Order: sequence, then structure tokens, then C-alpha cells
Amino acid sequence: MKTKYRFLMFILSFTVAVTCAFANESTNTLLKNVFAGYADESVVIIDAGHGNFDGGAVAADGTVEKNLNLSIAKYLEQICRTNGLQIYMIRDDDSSLEDDSNAAIRKRKNSDLRNRVAIMEKYDNSIFVSIHMNKFSDQKVHGAQIFYSPNFEKSKVLADALRSYVNLFDDTNNKSVKKGTKDTYILYNAKCPTVIYECGFMSNKDELNKLKNIDYQRKIAFSIYLGIIEYFNIKEM
Repeated sequence: MKTKYRFLMFILSFTVAVTCAFANESTNTLLKNVFAGYADESVVIIDAGHGNFDGGAVAADGTVEKNLNLSIAKYLEQICRTNGLQIYMIRDDDSSLEDDSNAAIRKRKNSDLRNRVAIMEKYDNSIFVSIHMNKFSDQKVHGAQIFYSPNFEKSKVLADALRSYVNLFDDTNNKSVKKGTKDTYILYNAKCPTVIYECGFMSNKDELNKLKNIDYQRKIAFSIYLGIIEYFNIKEM
């Protein structure tokens, strides 16, 4: 029954997303009501990891992580808003959230992270999805992976829901979700169900080429959207 339900959710969500992309304004308004209940209950906080002074990982070809994170986050925002979800974007450009831009880099980074966590407290029933890229010394390592906050049981539920759709863009992926540790500030200090979604390894040349591809980024965003919808439905059961 669960498999059948998931398949039906996929078909419905895909149909809504594709139709909205080509429909006129009145049709879009109608379709937004499909998931209107979720918009009343929850805010999806989308965090494009890093930004501004903090570029994150840098690939061998010079690709900077913060830019890939933002691109996927904006595609995710577009899909979610089109389908009636209430969204808060941590950043929608190359910016950061530190209090003092003249402080030392370490202090700016710590301040930026604290302010991202503080946003979680502003919204009841929110979930926090942080988009990132991985990098590793072994260039053969590849595949998306999801880490969840140890603070909330529902973080694991959210991670599992997101994981169930990873194979839509990464069909050889066999990585399990992992619990975050105190070394990851956002996960360890989260104030709501929170995950870090590592979309792939920038250190793997083949995967990096995929991650830079717009169609691949859209597939990642759409799979995340489906996972969010599944999480909301699990909450309702």
C-alpha cells in the first residue's frame, strides 16, 4: 500500500509541476490549491548553503559550491511555490547573514550560522532543508547523501522521505541517511526538523559535470520537493 501511495503521489506531483510550468495564470491559481493545506500549516525554509564571503567547497575546475547550492535552491523554491507551499529562502542571491561584515572570517562564519538557526525559531511547524555539495579526497566517491538533526525525531522522518526519491536523479545511489553530530552546527543546534542535503561530490569529475547541468539540478530540486510532500503526508497519517 505504501509503494502504491508513493507512486500515486509521484504521478500527481509530476503532473502538477509540469502543468503549472505551461499553464495560464487562472490554471496556476487552481492548481496551487492542491497542496494549500500544507501552506497553512508549515513553512519550508530553504537554505542555499554558504554564500558571499563563504564559497564552500571549490572543485578542480574552479566551480564554487555556493553557486550550485543557490541554483538548486531557487529551482526548489519555484516548484514549491508553484504548488502552494509556503517558502522562506535563507538567501536568494550571493549573500550571507553575518552580523558584522568587517569581523574576522571565523567570526563572520559563526555569526552567519547562528543567524540561519535563529530563523527556524520564527516559524511554527517549519522544516529546514539546507542544500550543499560534498567534496572528498577520493575522487571516485560519488552520490547524494542526507544528514539529519539529532534534536528532533521528525528530522529522521524528513530525511527518510527525501531519501526515498534520490534515485529519481541518482539511480545507483545506495547511501543511507546519517545522523548529524556536534561538528555540524546547523544540525546540532536545529530548532525544527532539519536536514542537510548533500547533492553530490564536486570532487568526482563525472558527478560535478552533472551537478553543473541545469536539467540535473531541476531533477534534484523536484526529487526534494516530492520528499517534502511525502513528509507532510506522513505527518498527517
